[in-house]
Amino acid sequence: MKVTNVKLLVAMVFVLSGCATVIQGADQKISFDLNPPEATCSVKVPESLPQTVTGSGNSLQVRKGMDDMVVTCKAQGYESKTIMVPSATQIVGLLSMVFDISLGLGDMFTGAMWKDPDHVTNTLDKEARE
Repeated sequence: MKVTNVKLLVAMVFVLSGCATVIQGADQKISFDLNPPEATCSVKVPESLPQTVTGSGNSLQVRKGMDDMVVTCKAQGYESKTIMVPSATQIVGLLSMVFDISLGLGDMFTGAMWKDPDHVTNTLDKEARE
């Protein structure tokens, strides 16, 4: 009876740890809140071509990865601003590394082990007048 419970617990942990690539996916949608709304931003995700986001087209589908995104915004009458958007490790990816190294390595190579914030805000400052 006790052996069956232990086997069941081990099986549940393995299944729940899963594979982040299957459970979470290797892509992610990120929305942007830009101020002023007429700002245009260049979003650079490592190993991808730069993408553009605006106040009206303010979401992107990006490939996950361990490197940070660089978001540079500009608008007429405002100072341009560049921010770094950090990527963080997901618990599902870590669990797959612990319970099955082959799943964990797959998650690492596909980028599914990491996650960017779902929402990014970039507020520009008005240019100083002399």
